Amino acid sequence: MTQAKTQRISTWTSRLILLNVCIGQAIVGVDQRALLVALPTLTESFHTHLTTIQWTILIYDLILIGLVITVGRLGDLFGRRRFYSMGLLVFAIGSALCGIAQSPAQLIFFRALQAVGGSMISANGRAIASESVPREERGKALGLTSVAFHVGFITGPSLGGFLVDTVGWRWIFYINVPLGLWGAYLAWKIMPETKNEGQKVSVDFLGALLLLVTNSLFIYAIDQLPRLGWRHPTFLLTITFSAVALALLIITEFRTATPILLLDLFRNRLFSASMLSLFFVALSQSAINFSSRFIFRTSWAFRPLKSDGSS
Repeated sequence: MTQAKTQRISTWTSRLILLNVCIGQAIVGVDQRALLVALPTLTESFHTHLTTIQWTILIYDLILIGLVITVGRLGDLFGRRRFYSMGLLVFAIGSALCGIAQSPAQLIFFRALQAVGGSMISANGRAIASESVPREERGKALGLTSVAFHVGFITGPSLGGFLVDTVGWRWIFYINVPLGLWGAYLAWKIMPETKNEGQKVSVDFLGALLLLVTNSLFIYAIDQLPRLGWRHPTFLLTITFSAVALALLIITEFRTATPILLLDLFRNRLFSASMLSLFFVALSQSAINFSSRFIFRTSWAFRPLKSDGSS
């Protein structure tokens, strides 16, 4: 009887852990897309330009992509539960601060803080989920966490449009606060700590920094190009620094034992071709998703919820 009861408790705990991780993945996915619908509203609320307010989206993606591998390695070294629960807490605090932001600069800064928490959730959540279930169920657990993220990613615009239409854009962030705080508390209470005991884990901090700098400078240069022109010193200086950071990144990744980017993969033609194809797909899809909100709102006078075709 005792053994059966222990097994039931163990199974129940693993289900709670999986539910917690799925919720964490979902809110990260939601916040990647929910704010897209609110961009026209934000430009009006803050009386600012599109080129400024678009950084509320860009900074989130840049920080999330730039840190996810690094904080995953740190989770291996210092404990995944610690970094995952801390990520939920940082995400909740960043969301609350985004909700009370009074200027575009504040909103962009707090979105960066929110993305730091999101990277900690994304990097460690799936590893925790895979280790909380029996080996034969790991594929199912990872599949569920992936589905949870994409459900959040897909429903983000509709949820964002609904909130903008009803209670206001600030609630896009406020709804994350109770979920994040509950998730952080539950994770700390029920998740076992997992880390590599006695194993040295090398973290490519320099590579992560150079990757973030390269992407940030390149995007900023492209952002300034239509207004300044390709001959303007600001554009030339920024794009040059981006190229230098890229060169340093490549050199660093070839020399480090545990690179953040495995550049040898690009020697495979099929892999390189698929990455190039994915780049153009993401480029065209992102451009349409970003610009369509303004066309629907300004040219066709659609409401935020209807502008995503969801009503």
